[in-house]
Amino acid sequence: MEAATRATLERLALSLGQQVSALRHLCFKFEIQEVILTSGRHKWLDETTAELERAVASLHESDRALREALERAAVAVGLSPESTVREVAAAVPEPWSYVLEEHRRGMQELLERVGQLSRANRQLLARGHAATVAAMSFLGVEVPSSYDANGQLAPVSGSVGLLDARA
Repeated sequence: MEAATRATLERLALSLGQQVSALRHLCFKFEIQEVILTSGRHKWLDETTAELERAVASLHESDRALREALERAAVAVGLSPESTVREVAAAVPEPWSYVLEEHRRGMQELLERVGQLSRANRQLLARGHAATVAAMSFLGVEVPSSYDANGQLAPVSGSVGLLDARA
């Protein structure tokens, strides 16, 4: 393998490692938010949300670098610029195929975890919102508005009320 191809694969492996780190950091931030939501310490919710936004921005930044490194590596090994990490890993010799495949597996696991944490936190937030709306209604405070399926403002009713998707 020539030095230029090896350098391109090293850059790809480094970019994959950075993406894995960014995903781990995002998981950590989601778990912090989950702790805040379940502990009832909602005064820190704005801070955890801001931290999550920064973690997502960091992930997007590392994703751009990864896509560029992946495209260059694919071309360097004779594949299409649109090739996936799996395709590049299959096309290169050891130890590169192992390194790239391990990073790909790690990213896949972390992406699944991010999805789980995101869904769980969304449910916690939705329950908190619904409880707040119910308490406000019980106290006679004007129920906040939301948007209905047509994009019109409507009073929140019954469920979470963040978006009424009924047609």
